[in-house]
Amino acid sequence: METFIKYCKRYKKWINNFEKQSNKMLKLIDAIQYMDDDEIKLFEDDLPKFLSSITKNELENLLDTIENNCVSFTDATCKMYTIHSYKGLEDDIIKIADDLDGDEEENLYYVALTRGKKIIIDS
Repeated sequence: METFIKYCKRYKKWINNFEKQSNKMLKLIDAIQYMDDDEIKLFEDDLPKFLSSITKNELENLLDTIENNCVSFTDATCKMYTIHSYKGLEDDIIKIADDLDGDEEENLYYVALTRGKKIIIDS
């Protein structure tokens, strides 16, 4: 988590749907406290697992740090999207996060690879 916070402070960034996703995480962290490990494993993504590993206070601090280090869309040098929300869009330089497994998620990986016009950075 410290590496992510350092990254957040390094770039002028804007995060697509940040407020919506923050609210989703704050609601989910409350619900997770009543779930057992088997229920958490039923989710399709790793967010519930991550949220079960931190306290609500840690999440609030993380979200505050991110929000305090974000800028407007027009001032951003780094714009962060999920692959799903970036469908149909493109940019000169695209960096694909290292949590995407191209072998297991071929269609999603293809979408990510076809968004860059000049440079694609594949972690």
